[in-house]
Amino acid sequence: IGFLFTQNTPAMEMTFDGEDKLPSLPVPDLGQTCCKYLKSVEPFLTEDELVETEKVVKAFEVGIGKELQEKLVERSKSSKNWLEEWWENVAYLGSRTPTAGRSNIGGPGLTDVAWVPQQERGTRCMRSSLMAYEMVKFYLSLRSETLGVHVHAGRRLCMNQFRSLFACTRIPDTGMDRIVRHFKTVSQGPGPKHIIVMCNGHIYSVDAISDDDTQLTPPELEKQFAWIEHHAASLGHGPTVGALTAADRDTWAQARQHIIKLNEKNAKFLEIIESSLFSLTFSSHCPMTQEENALCSLTGDARNHWFDKSVTLICSESGMFADNLDHSPADAMVSVVLFDTILSQLAKNKYEWTGSMAVRDLEPPRHLDFELDHELHRTISHALAEHDKLSATIDVRVHVSNEYSKKKAKQFPTVHIDSFMQLAIQLTYYRLHQKVASTYETGMTRGFYHGRTETVRSCTLASTKWVKAMFDPSCTKHDRARLLTDAGKAHLGLMRAAQIGQGIDRHLLGLQILARQEGLEMPEIFNNKAWKASGGGGTFVLSTSFLGDISSFGGFTPMVEDGYGLCYAITSDQLKFMMTSWKTCLSTDIVAFRDGLLKSISDMQSVLLDSDNHTMA
Repeated sequence: IGFLFTQNTPAMEMTFDGEDKLPSLPVPDLGQTCCKYLKSVEPFLTEDELVETEKVVKAFEVGIGKELQEKLVERSKSSKNWLEEWWENVAYLGSRTPTAGRSNIGGPGLTDVAWVPQQERGTRCMRSSLMAYEMVKFYLSLRSETLGVHVHAGRRLCMNQFRSLFACTRIPDTGMDRIVRHFKTVSQGPGPKHIIVMCNGHIYSVDAISDDDTQLTPPELEKQFAWIEHHAASLGHGPTVGALTAADRDTWAQARQHIIKLNEKNAKFLEIIESSLFSLTFSSHCPMTQEENALCSLTGDARNHWFDKSVTLICSESGMFADNLDHSPADAMVSVVLFDTILSQLAKNKYEWTGSMAVRDLEPPRHLDFELDHELHRTISHALAEHDKLSATIDVRVHVSNEYSKKKAKQFPTVHIDSFMQLAIQLTYYRLHQKVASTYETGMTRGFYHGRTETVRSCTLASTKWVKAMFDPSCTKHDRARLLTDAGKAHLGLMRAAQIGQGIDRHLLGLQILARQEGLEMPEIFNNKAWKASGGGGTFVLSTSFLGDISSFGGFTPMVEDGYGLCYAITSDQLKFMMTSWKTCLSTDIVAFRDGLLKSISDMQSVLLDSDNHTMA
């Protein structure tokens, strides 16, 4: 779980070399998937429901499922990753709901440890120049293919997603969006050199790389950013074109076409935005705490945001940083590498620029002055209103402390560090809601060609048995410790199965898509109660992800209204997590969940440290 970094040397392959040598994504055996699926749904069903589900699954396995499996195996023979296109389209691009506050990922930066919130004039431009400089430096390492190839458990990982970090944009189309990637390695030819900066409702294009392919230094970028702040202020509030990216996808698609038809200049401006390396948002928000900043990272200031960019760097009026990421082209672990690298470099340089202070004579940034009409202004106003409503429904909590850490985890060698946290989450939910919940955890499949993720269904029979034992006064601490260890092993087994392409959710998704494409009646396995009760079709109550040992972290909103989102990182001496829920749901309580999680961690440590009789409160 997690990954290691290799340092590239001349003797080693370049970042994107060897991709074609990676193994193809396998198609799991249908019988094994059906067996695993039945085990995964058992915690959520009565005995009678389980018997009925077993009949449905068996009928699927020997009937239509067998036919669909043959078609899927045939598809895999002509594609190194039979899932890739389907996953982008079904999981992301086909959705018509707004991406902001939904599928997009947010991350509150930890730079406030050194960069305390302050509103002094020039602070935002200075800090943004250092962040943007490091962003561009990372981009150039991808261009030159000098970023070390990632390795996990001795296996080379696919680096393809890094092609989608920069100069990548999701484009709205009616019915189905598309992704446009402008990234090129040096060997593939010239690539984009500009970024976009959004300030006071206006959009600007700024060259971050000069004509001689050298980076603009932080002092040079700071000068350009200061020019933008002054220019945007002198113009007054702009038309906030970026707010359209916060609208539902079909509305945005129609508005985009209308923008293009209005003026040829508009079409060129869109091309500049969509090909830019990344977006820098000068947010009008002024967060002073990590939790306020976390909310800004998820929903952003829609008046100064382009939610379709794969990476957006957000700098608020208080000088705090965050990021917002379009999830469709790449997964969180890829962007985590980017921001962890940036924060590590900033810390190494003590958050200062130590190079030359000389500033070249530069062309001023280009103001992208869109021509809009009354219809577009009305659409923008509606998009802003709906976005603000959505933002008001998101509850978020950020926690950084030493309740759990890699050092403390060494005291409990029988339970993997991530399994421990997943079980703490299970215990917390049961404590608050007196039942278990369908749980999604991200499993990585980057060991395969263009691999992305697989679902790890963390709520298992073993975890359910252990959780209930924690509240059973007749159960000893010794028995609880044994059951906890068993549950940890069960979780770790599921994670390892996912990593070698033997999970069940992506396999079942492929069979479901084939049934739809063949015009068949949807198989009963996907209509049976067990499907949604166990999280099928994106209905997981608990949506979780482990980011490893990193200095940055982030989060996402829950999949369902009565769910929780929880993303966490564990360093040598700290536990960091970002937790979300929907305020519209009366049955969830994010504060109680946060406090309950910390209690669960303490209780579990106590159980593992000794075996005295103990009854849970």
